Amino acid sequence: MSTPRNLVLDGSGDVHGETRLFIERKLAGLDEKTLNHLLLAVEEFLQNILMHGFAGHEGARKIVIAVERKHGTIVLTIADNGRTFDPRSFPPPDIAADIDHRRPGGLGIHLARKVTDRITYERTNDMNVLTIEKDTP
Repeated sequence: MSTPRNLVLDGSGDVHGETRLFIERKLAGLDEKTLNHLLLAVEEFLQNILMHGFAGHEGARKIVIAVERKHGTIVLTIADNGRTFDPRSFPPPDIAADIDHRRPGGLGIHLARKVTDRITYERTNDMNVLTIEKDTP
């Protein structure tokens, strides 16, 4: 069975499970460590979209995921029609601070930054378009 070019979701149901299966099929044969890094990053960004981007969102929800292999790099794009948010603008957490004095949140974005090589963002046609790149060994 061939895998479709893009995965289109409405933000309901098992978004994480469907996305994981789609990415695993698209990246069959990729080494386990690289695949797990990409899956972690995607899961964190999807969770932010579902919890924050779609909070109070009126109308149809849409998430589009695309995966490509380009010259030794995996390029994974997540587009959504939630609230505008550039995760690159979120400051890194102070992981050295005592937990009682640390600002809540931001660890998922921090982890995604650590396990990927490049993250870009743009807002196009009322969609957040996040591109994650991971160089392959």
